[in-house]
Amino acid sequence: MIDQFADIRKSIETSIPEPKLNNVSQLFLLSNVFSDKVYKKMSSDVLRYVKYIPEDQQKRRVPTTINIYSEKDNFYKDLWYYFSSDEMKKVILRKFNFKNIDNIIDKVEVISNFHYDFPHQWDERHTDQKNNLITITLQVYLPLDNKIQNYGTVFTNSSNKFLYETKFLPNCGYLLMSNNNSYHEPKVGVTRTSITARYTIPLEYTKIQKILNYDKDLKTCYIIWNKSLSPQDVLEQSKSTSFSGVDTVDIPADYFTCMTLQNMIEHNFKNIVVMKDLFIDKLSLLKKVKDKGFEKAVIFLGGVIWKTDEIIKYVNAYNIREAIVGTKECFIIDLNSLDNIDLATMHNNTELSKLVNDNVSYHNLDKLTSKQVDYFIDFVRSENDDSEQNLKNKIKYVDQYKTNYSSIHSLLYNIL
Repeated sequence: MIDQFADIRKSIETSIPEPKLNNVSQLFLLSNVFSDKVYKKMSSDVLRYVKYIPEDQQKRRVPTTINIYSEKDNFYKDLWYYFSSDEMKKVILRKFNFKNIDNIIDKVEVISNFHYDFPHQWDERHTDQKNNLITITLQVYLPLDNKIQNYGTVFTNSSNKFLYETKFLPNCGYLLMSNNNSYHEPKVGVTRTSITARYTIPLEYTKIQKILNYDKDLKTCYIIWNKSLSPQDVLEQSKSTSFSGVDTVDIPADYFTCMTLQNMIEHNFKNIVVMKDLFIDKLSLLKKVKDKGFEKAVIFLGGVIWKTDEIIKYVNAYNIREAIVGTKECFIIDLNSLDNIDLATMHNNTELSKLVNDNVSYHNLDKLTSKQVDYFIDFVRSENDDSEQNLKNKIKYVDQYKTNYSSIHSLLYNIL
């Protein structure tokens, strides 16, 4: 019965924010999340389910998860349905004062897992933002008693300054909305068991199918090309990095894209789209944007930081005559001439080139080595050394956004 999980809603609705994180992220502390009967079952089951974890996974450095929906016990299927119900989504979104909930609720994706942190495993200090417009994490600790209460979750800012640490207590946990620079990590050294439910709205247009920060009076859209790093060059090498076992290849690109979105919010860009595979399937994604009523698309890579809003003024007044015009950092496409698009024959525009050169900070992350992928991740966490001085100099402009703790969910207030 779904009613057996009603305590979850009550725990969330009555929770209060932790003030020590107010300027970095929004954290609500939870207690008495499940009824005594439900908690007793879950805290016992999570220990029994260890036998289903392959031995090689238990030996890995990274923590182990089991999707609760995969369990044969209908109890966990009911729990997953409760976590992913519209009722729970609304409870979660209202807690963080979201607007326009009815128009975005169908875009919220939910995944729920049992988490096992064995004594030899650890999860690097990280943010849950990744390639999402929003990421909200509900985690409930499942110990049998108070013996490991000092092995909770540590929350820090981007400079690794300690902010707060939870207690690892039975039937307690937290609700967290992440941003690009809100970091946390578990205390390690013991076996920690917990359950998580993660609520996300993806960035990619292929998944969300929405124009962000929509303005019906404007016929220009702005597309961030969240271009993947070279898979042949980096993916295999990344297996030997300090993040072995974790998909890290796209972390720099995703960080860059979220950073660019923060910058675009500051400059009040309208009609925003994020695409990873811009030119696939005979430009089908661009054609979908055109079908929304747009005439021009301004495209730039994630990581571009605009110093001013001059590009908006320029494009609004620009009478495009070519199918594609611009530079590798920023180009404009005539959406009415998609059949004539050819990147190899992009037209140059001296005025646009000067505007971009004067107003853009950017470094192309393509073809990073595995060592440089690790370095970038450490750089944004303020944990790096000077081993990659050349790369450090090129991405130094990122410093101004390493302490930007703003969420990008305001882009969802007006969507098409």
